[in-house]
Order: sequence, then structure tokens, then C-alpha cells
Amino acid sequence: MYAGAFLGSRAHWLHVLPGQLFHNIISHGIAKLAEFLDDDVRLIVAAAHRSPQLSHSGGSDLMDELRVLLRDKHDTTALFCFSTQFKPALNRLRIYGPRNSLMVDILTGTLIRSPGASYKSYLTYFIPPLKNAREYFRNLRLNVTNFIRQRLYQDFGMKELIERFYNSIRTGGPPAIPYREIILTARIMDEVFAQVYPEHVSPALAAVGLNTEVDRRLMTTDDRRRMTEV
Repeated sequence: MYAGAFLGSRAHWLHVLPGQLFHNIISHGIAKLAEFLDDDVRLIVAAAHRSPQLSHSGGSDLMDELRVLLRDKHDTTALFCFSTQFKPALNRLRIYGPRNSLMVDILTGTLIRSPGASYKSYLTYFIPPLKNAREYFRNLRLNVTNFIRQRLYQDFGMKELIERFYNSIRTGGPPAIPYREIILTARIMDEVFAQVYPEHVSPALAAVGLNTEVDRRLMTTDDRRRMTEV
């Protein structure tokens, strides 16, 4: 229903957004990465294209495939991938560290821990799958328990964030999502859209020279001040 609405009408509001389809969707994924990145993101490389399925639908110049490579001043790197063609639908965050790794599946509410231990000989084929099975069973047990206790339902995360937001207003405490992550997410998205849809870059952004190079730092405080004055 949602896809049919914007594919069937060139007047749909989504077509006038700077990032078009991406603008309405990728903030969720970028925000998850922003938590682990420093404010000084020194590399942003974005590449986008239309999937063959969308191209065959006709009547739209939207792109629905996006890959973004990020690197901050500490050489922490992140890769963001968006596609309309994954089956089954995926919404996952993978975190790789020097010792251990994590995989968070947002859709199924599971957290899989992967220890960095190595095994000798044929144990490599047996021990890791066994540990993964134990991880999935642990998540199954937790989800069933939370469901029975009425703590597991659709949009639980959204409900939690809304409650934290209102509590922060009532108590004067910190916001549910730190301002740093909100601003960094917006800055990254602006640069992504400037790269994949350069014709949509606003005069204010062009005036401060944004997107003149692919590998460059994001806007400085002075840049943002000049943009405001334009």
C-alpha cells in the first residue's frame, strides 16, 4: 500500500524530499551507528541505485538501494546497507570488536553473542554452531517469558522511547536519545543525500561548499553559522 502510493503518483510528498525514499527510512539505521561513532566522521562514501524490480515498475526515478561507508577520527568504521529487495525482510545491527561480536535482530528481538575464541581442527565445525544454537534458545526463552508477563508486544521500543521522552520533560532529565546522536545522524544523512541526489542540494548547503569532495569532514560550527546566515 505504501509503495503503491508513491510509485503511482509523481505528486506524492516523498518525491520532494532531498533524499526521497531514503529520507523517510534510513534515519533509524543511521541513528544506531551514530551511537558508536565519534562526532568527527572523516569519511562518508554513499552509493545508490535502482533495483531491477523498481526499474521495471516504471513511472518513478526513485532509488531503492543504498550503501554507505563511514569512518571517524578513531578509525572506527561502519557500513550501512539499505535495500527493498531482501527476503525475508531484515533489520539487523552487527557489532564487531577485537575480542567478541554481537548481532542484534530488531525484527525478532534477539541478541546473539559471538565469542572470538578459536578452536582446533574439526571442533571449528561443531562448537560455534552449538553455541549459536544455545544463544537462540536463550533468546526464545526470554521472549516467551516477556510475552507471558505482557512485556513483549509490537512497537515496544517505540513505546519505551515515548515514555522516556515525556519523563525527560517532566523531570528535566536527559532526553531519551542524546542530542549528540540526533545531530550526528542528521549531519550524516545530509551528506548522504548530497552525494546520491546532488541535484537536490539546497542553495544554503551549496553556499558553504558541502559535498565538494567525497572524503572530507562534515560541516564545522562556522559552516553551520554561515549556512544559517544565507
